[in-house]
Amino acid sequence: MIVLDSIFKIPLISVLPLLVTFWLIQWLVSPYVIRKKAHEVSPYDAEYGWVANIVSDISRVSGIPPRVFLIDAPYPNAFAYGNSVSERRI
Repeated sequence: MIVLDSIFKIPLISVLPLLVTFWLIQWLVSPYVIRKKAHEVSPYDAEYGWVANIVSDISRVSGIPPRVFLIDAPYPNAFAYGNSVSERRI
C-alpha cells in the first residue's frame, strides 16, 4: 500500500480539511476586502459614467445588472468578483 506524505510527513488527507477551510474563509471574506478599496460608479457619474453604461449595455443580454466599481490603481485592471452570499460585482 502506497501512502502519500507531504514534505512534513503529514498525510495529505489530513491537510485537505485545512485547505477546504482556508478556501471557504477566503471565498467569504475576499469580496468585502476588495470592496473597501473600490468605489461604485453610477451611469450618472461625470467622469466614469461611460464605463457603467458600457457594462450595463453588455450585461443586458444576460439579464443580470451588475454594480460597477473602480479601484484607483496605476495599472489597468478589470475583473468580476463576489459570490452568492455577498453579491456579484464588476
